[in-house]
Amino acid sequence: MLLGFGKHKTLKANGEYVSDSILTTSLSVASTEKPVLGLHIPAGRQYYLYTGVIYTVPTGTYELEDLQKLLKAQLDKLYGIKFDLDVNLNTLQCGVKCSKKIDFGFEDTFGELLGFNPKAQLIPNQYNWSTDIIHVFKVSTIGISVSCCEGSYINDQESHVIYQFSPDVEPGYKLRQEPALVTYHPVVGEKLETVTIKVVDQDGTLIDFRNELIVVRLHFKIRA
Repeated sequence: MLLGFGKHKTLKANGEYVSDSILTTSLSVASTEKPVLGLHIPAGRQYYLYTGVIYTVPTGTYELEDLQKLLKAQLDKLYGIKFDLDVNLNTLQCGVKCSKKIDFGFEDTFGELLGFNPKAQLIPNQYNWSTDIIHVFKVSTIGISVSCCEGSYINDQESHVIYQFSPDVEPGYKLRQEPALVTYHPVVGEKLETVTIKVVDQDGTLIDFRNELIVVRLHFKIRA
């Protein structure tokens, strides 16, 4: 039995019978991450910005420009605090300017994500530049891992990943990926009772899509 990852839209498969029809599969996700300058604030982890008042940074995936707009608007609207954020594209260091002193000395601030020392105290009304680079999105490649497949290798290590691609849309936008070249992989065993499909990054770590819908279509056919 072989498994293919292709570009059409039908699926006929169950535990004992597998069709030998046209190659089919597609991947559609409602939200994904992109390897651009930005931050991922994961679900279940809350970050705060301490400026004399405490502002809660919403969970989400942000490009730096979007994060800058959010913080600038909210701090001004809620507290009358002026805020700006910039990035040096040559050094990937972040600059923060605020009308109030920002204290990154608390464990639940997001200063380290911006490249600042965990005890940094930012001087008001001037740009303060981070000492380290921004912790940009760590996901550069999205892979589809299928438990019943074999014959795939990543960095000389055997893997269940049958297809990989780099996301090309901004966070929050729908992503649809249809492989141009179909490759079949051997399927382990004569009967399929359970198949586990995982969406992983380049390190094999599960990607957090924050409960957004993910659709994966696979095609099986009988080995010739």
